[in-house]
Amino acid sequence: MLHAARHRARCSLAPAALLAMAGLAPAASLTGIGDLAGGAFHSAALDLSADGTKVCGTSFPAPGASVAFRWTSAGGLTPIPALPAATMMNALGIASSGNVVVGDGNSSSIGQWEAYRWDPVNGTQSLGAMAGHPSTTARAASATGIVIVGHGTEDTSEETHAFRWTSLNGMLSLGALPGYSGSAAHGVSSDGIVTVGYSYKPGVTQAMRHTTSAGMVGLGFLPGNADRSVANDTSADGAVIVGVASRAGVDEAFRWTAGVGMVGLGTLGGGTETTAARVSWDGAVVIGDVYSPQSGYQAAVWDHAHGWRTVAAVLESGGVDTSAWTLTNAYGVSADGSVIVGYGGTAGHAEGWVAVIGPPCTGDTNGDDVINFADLNTVLSQFGQSGPLPPPTPGYRAGDVNNDGLVSFSDLNAVLSAFGRAC
Repeated sequence: MLHAARHRARCSLAPAALLAMAGLAPAASLTGIGDLAGGAFHSAALDLSADGTKVCGTSFPAPGASVAFRWTSAGGLTPIPALPAATMMNALGIASSGNVVVGDGNSSSIGQWEAYRWDPVNGTQSLGAMAGHPSTTARAASATGIVIVGHGTEDTSEETHAFRWTSLNGMLSLGALPGYSGSAAHGVSSDGIVTVGYSYKPGVTQAMRHTTSAGMVGLGFLPGNADRSVANDTSADGAVIVGVASRAGVDEAFRWTAGVGMVGLGTLGGGTETTAARVSWDGAVVIGDVYSPQSGYQAAVWDHAHGWRTVAAVLESGGVDTSAWTLTNAYGVSADGSVIVGYGGTAGHAEGWVAVIGPPCTGDTNGDDVINFADLNTVLSQFGQSGPLPPPTPGYRAGDVNNDGLVSFSDLNAVLSAFGRAC
């Protein structure tokens, strides 16, 4: 009874958070999503709908068992019905609409992972297997859930191939980059045309972008390295891709566009590593985690004006007390970048969380959350400059408000249209 009561108490957002999610107020908030009854208190929030109101993830009620769920502010955690005989179910991605969840399931009787698609009307449907790769995992879905991407694994060699699934064509392999042997898909654009992930061969893993017309193209590596990069997500239109790559032997988050290529997003303070897990619809807000030997992993958010900030620091600046929490990883972000979900710990247990931080301050070039003459002067002083900043401080030029690689009239208009605004 105590466990059930605790579960019910933690499944509702505060009124201010609900208003913020609905776009009616900018109030910051942090809420635990609770846990399904039985066994240890352990849940993880792994993805988020476009409007920030529906979450998918996994609960771990007992050793060797997991339950996929969808969470809403009104209904709390609702288990997703399992595949036949499955004792382990993971919800790894949710469509922008929030009405389609994808993931994988497994049990001793199945013998391998099985990709699935769930919606309230059709229930849980197996996506089947891919030729030569019987074990499958679904990672992401297009806006309406019509297109699903993931990877299939070969039994003996454990080599993986990325797939793209539709109800019409079933599960089709996306192949690999020329000269590479395998691949995996992690993200897909809103219309289902652009798939992102990685392709690999012995000793080398390269981020990739696949389209239905051009096939698979490598995205390259960060300067000075040519052995590892992985794409994790894409903006709604497929133009901005984020992930993680190696630089000087450590992980660094990156942001890629066709015009600029792959640009490292640097680190936070004395941190040594960063990872980009997801990106907002317009590509302006990146979420993931930062790492330092002193603090370990911390959920973090990146935008053009501020660079990396921990989610805890952003919440604290908005008046939210996070002292009872350890916010370890961020895994999902709403379309406008105002809501983030992830994984952490509080009160002696591991729990998924929902953080409302508000949308980015478009037009702010120096991170002071006010659009004024300082921002206007930054754009004018860098007008016409293109490309990322050169070493030793790589990154985006402060005047490149829209991060397209060129300081131009679009950046000037962004500042002028928001002039005088305080975020």
